[in-house]
Amino acid sequence: MSLTIILEPASSSRLITEVGTKQDRCQFAAALAVLLLACLAGTAQEITLHGGTSVVLVPTLVTNIAGEPIYRLSADDFAIYDNGVSQKVHLDENLQGAQTSVVVAVQKGHSAGETLDKVRRLGSLLYPIVGDGKGEVAVVAFDDKPELKQDFTTNLDQASRAIDQIAPGSYGCAVLDAIAFSIAKLDSRPPGNRKVLFLVSAANDDGSKATTPEVLRRIERSNVLIYSATYSQTAASKIGETLADPADHPVNLLGIFSSLLRSAKENVPQTVAEMSGGEYLPFHDEKSLEQQLAGVNNHFFNEYLLSFTPKKLSLGQHSLRVVVSSRGDVVVTARTGYWVGETLPKDEPQTAGAGKSPQIPPVEQHPQQEKR
Repeated sequence: MSLTIILEPASSSRLITEVGTKQDRCQFAAALAVLLLACLAGTAQEITLHGGTSVVLVPTLVTNIAGEPIYRLSADDFAIYDNGVSQKVHLDENLQGAQTSVVVAVQKGHSAGETLDKVRRLGSLLYPIVGDGKGEVAVVAFDDKPELKQDFTTNLDQASRAIDQIAPGSYGCAVLDAIAFSIAKLDSRPPGNRKVLFLVSAANDDGSKATTPEVLRRIERSNVLIYSATYSQTAASKIGETLADPADHPVNLLGIFSSLLRSAKENVPQTVAEMSGGEYLPFHDEKSLEQQLAGVNNHFFNEYLLSFTPKKLSLGQHSLRVVVSSRGDVVVTARTGYWVGETLPKDEPQTAGAGKSPQIPPVEQHPQQEKR
C-alpha cells in the first residue's frame, strides 16, 4: 500500500507558470494539495491480495461425523464470517482442473533415523495428487537448516528418489525455518496452482532462526494447505481446546493469535496444519502413514474452493469462520484466519537456496463442529 508521486521539473514548472497570477497559483496549489490528500485517503483503502486482487481463498472440507466427504453443496449452503461479518460466498466449480504444487519437507535431524525408514515410499503415495501431469513436487530435508534436495519436477520417480536418498543429519530440528523455506518455494509457483506442504517432523522446533509469530503470520498470508505427519507422537493439546472462539462478538483477535502461539509451543506440526485448513496425521508405522495419506487423497479432491471479497479489508489479523448453514450434522475444516500486511518480517530467515520470498496472500480454516 503505497503512493508514488513522480515530478518532472520542466513540465511541473511550466504548469505553474501557465496558471497565471500569484493568487491563481496559490489557488492551484491548494487544489493540488486537496487532490493529493484525496488520493492518499483512497489509497489507504486499496489493500490488494492474491496478485493484485482482494479475493480471499478458503478451501473447505465438509464431512459427516465418520469423516466421509459431503457432496453436492452449493455456494448458498455456506456462510463465511470475516471478523464476525458475514461475506458473500463464491464457489469455484473447476477445482479438479487446477495444477498442484507440492513441497515434501522431511526432518532428517534430531532422532529422525527411524522416521526416515517409514517415509521412503512417500513420493509414490502422492501419485493421486500430482501424477499423470496433475502437478509437480519439490523435496526439502532439514535438520538445523532446510536444504533443497529436489526442485519442482513433474517426474514423480525423480522426487521419490530424492526422498529415498535423505540421510540422517545433525541433531537440530529447525521445523519453523523449514516451513518458512517451503512456503517461499510454493509462493514462487504460478498463482493458479493449488499449493500444498506435506511436512514430516517432530512436534517441537529446535534451532530455527525464524520465530513462531513470524512463521504463523507467513502461513496466514499464504494460500498453502499444510498436511503434517508426526511419527509416534503422543496426544497433544488441540487448537480447539485453547483457541478463542471466532464466533465471539466482538472477535478477540489478540486472544486467537495468542492461543495459536501457545499451541505451537506444544506441537508445531499440528498447529500449522489445523490453522491452514489441512490435517494433522500422527502415524506409528509405514502402514498407518499409507492409511493417513489415503484419507488425504480422498479429502483433497473433495474440497470446496470457496472465496470471498471482504466487505471491509483492514490491515492485521482476520478471524475466519465457515459454516454450512443448510445443515448442522457436518464437520467443516477450513482456515482459522488470515493476515493482511504490507511486507514480510524484515528478519525472515535466509537459508541456502531460499532467496527472497514474494508477497504472500491470505489463507482459511475452521470447523463448525470441531474436528480434532
